Amino acid sequence: MRRIMPALGIAAALAWPPASLADDGLAELMARGQYRRASAVAEARLQSRPHDTEALVELARIRAKQRRFEEATRFAEQAVAAAPASADARFALAEVLGSHAGSAGMLKGLGLARRFRKEAEAALALSPDHEAALVAMAQFHRFAPGIAGGDRDKGREFEARLMKSHPPAAWIEKAGAAFSVGDSAGGERCLRQAAAAARGARGKLELASYLAATGRGTDEAARLAREALEAEPWSVEGWVALALVEARGARWAEVAATLAGAESETGGSRAAHYQTGRTLLEQGLDAARSEQLFRRYLEVEPEIGAPSHAATWWRIGIALERQGKRPDAVAALETSVSLDPKFQKAKRDLKRLKGWPGAAPGGAARP
Repeated sequence: MRRIMPALGIAAALAWPPASLADDGLAELMARGQYRRASAVAEARLQSRPHDTEALVELARIRAKQRRFEEATRFAEQAVAAAPASADARFALAEVLGSHAGSAGMLKGLGLARRFRKEAEAALALSPDHEAALVAMAQFHRFAPGIAGGDRDKGREFEARLMKSHPPAAWIEKAGAAFSVGDSAGGERCLRQAAAAARGARGKLELASYLAATGRGTDEAARLAREALEAEPWSVEGWVALALVEARGARWAEVAATLAGAESETGGSRAAHYQTGRTLLEQGLDAARSEQLFRRYLEVEPEIGAPSHAATWWRIGIALERQGKRPDAVAALETSVSLDPKFQKAKRDLKRLKGWPGAAPGGAARP
């Protein structure tokens, strides 16, 4: 079902948390990705105010990130019941349903996808310019087959509506569409439009991330990342873009300082360490450095929705294999599987490195 509901939760995050529900710091915690703290704040508020719409909405989103979909759906439905005229509550329910559909089986996923569409349309009926709902519906109609309600023409209509009300988000959506069909030049042009638009901090982040990850225009990537971080210093993407530019120049002391800055600005999160290490590993830039960054990430508890320690040990295993340290790689993969016995990527690579019958031939897997 992932092909039907590809990444609606990620797209929806462009406009969240909703300003209309902002109250006492909960919205700020959500915007900064500090979901564990946000969860504690929302739970405390519901103790005294069981019908607190903002708390219900944000807990629904947090539980969906934890893949606790029944609980997430219950909170979202309670938010809709508490504020039936709230487009934000309606879209929270749509977002939960879309996330659930992405991990469900085909039949269940189809039903969830249809419910997602219904709730997103209800949100737009209440608030026609709701940014997250417009983005999500444009993506839905681009990816979903007709049996689930997908319609390419309708998708273009939602893109046009998005362009009128939220140009940066529309250009980012167009960039995603271009990249999905291999049109990197078109994708970059769209990101440049997003970065040039008013209120374009998100566009600058997206363009900086693209340029840094591909090794194109590293000076421009660094400049854009710094400009975006002035507006959103909590943005992991901005810090990662800076770190990648510095890593490509082998300026490792600067990388360390940048990642320390990221940790300070993101409430102690080491997500930037993980994402920088992942890119270094995937692009074959420096397996040893990526291993070090993954080990730094292991020193703290992952944020809700962030890569697990099991996933991190898997990547350490791949990094060690790339360094020719096969026994250490096997040990790392065994640790990954012990932490999450259902983690198929680690199980597959452990089987391959041990040379078990039926293991896929070939070199190191792409992490």
